[in-house]
Amino acid sequence: MKYLYLIVTEFFTTYHIHYGGQVEFSHNPAESASQIIDEEYRLSQVKSTILAYGRLCMTESETIPSDLSLSKKIIAYIDKHYSDPELTVNRLANVFQLNPSYMGSVFKKVNNESLLQYITMIRMEASKRLLESNQYKISDIAELVGYTDAFYYSKRFKKMFGYSPKDHLHRKK
Repeated sequence: MKYLYLIVTEFFTTYHIHYGGQVEFSHNPAESASQIIDEEYRLSQVKSTILAYGRLCMTESETIPSDLSLSKKIIAYIDKHYSDPELTVNRLANVFQLNPSYMGSVFKKVNNESLLQYITMIRMEASKRLLESNQYKISDIAELVGYTDAFYYSKRFKKMFGYSPKDHLHRKK
């Protein structure tokens, strides 16, 4: 019974991770697993309840497995190429041979943020790490994370974190 509980909890945790932002859960994954096992006595009933719940999650969020797969590939590409100043939504669309609008809408549906927001966030997090290393000037960091204009980089940094890259250096000392 304990093994069944662990497996059912794993399914609900997976649903919660992939669809938690879009589908309202009445319980946390462990409580949901416990409730299913207590109410359903046969393994086939437990299985069908879990599958039905998974289908409901996918329907409610309008996310399909191919969208998740595409999103993971896009994220992997961005994570690897964020330092390229030529990394844009149009460039990504060319790489993945998709319409930019379609690709952007799929990404936003799955991740609850736009491609541009994700690219900016990745670049800013990388720049924070570089700032904290104290090995580079701010203008060099801007280039290392994909910005050709250090002033624009500083503006984006301040917009995201509420303080400038220079202030970030002073905060860490």
